[in-house]
Amino acid sequence: MFDLLDPKSEYYGLYIADGLYYQNSSPNFVDFIAWKDGSVSIEKVADHTVNVPRNVKIQRDSLWGIGTSYALLIDGDISKLNWDVFSHSSEHHNRTITGYDGLYWYSIIADGRTTWDLGLTAIEEVELCQQLGITDACNLDGGGSSDMWLNGKIVTGNYAAERKIGTALIFK
Repeated sequence: MFDLLDPKSEYYGLYIADGLYYQNSSPNFVDFIAWKDGSVSIEKVADHTVNVPRNVKIQRDSLWGIGTSYALLIDGDISKLNWDVFSHSSEHHNRTITGYDGLYWYSIIADGRTTWDLGLTAIEEVELCQQLGITDACNLDGGGSSDMWLNGKIVTGNYAAERKIGTALIFK
């Protein structure tokens, strides 16, 4: 098992849920924050420095926040924030996207590991989100390369898992 609070962990990125602070933001990721007033923000910190006032504000005023790989749309505009960090953003791959249109939340999973479905590039993710009317969106992950456990068993058994999950969004 890995330590979520270890700043050296590759799984280290913002994670706040149910008013509880789990870990600090990381310059390796983009923060997607859902605020209690119904707005969202997508931003990136400069370094691993713990910004206590920012973290207190996020913990106090957010519904949740999570570190994501790269941004797609911010306030309706195309954002290429962090695309350069993830070289596969220009390639066709599995994608898991979270987005918001001001009223509804979206969770989009695009498979890309079959010969008939080539997945999406980042720009194709943007185009899909725009077609759905999503104004704020981030790519969460590739959507198939992580170990996911349910009742003590791996449930992403279709593919050989590359790594453990660092954070997860659970929708009910």
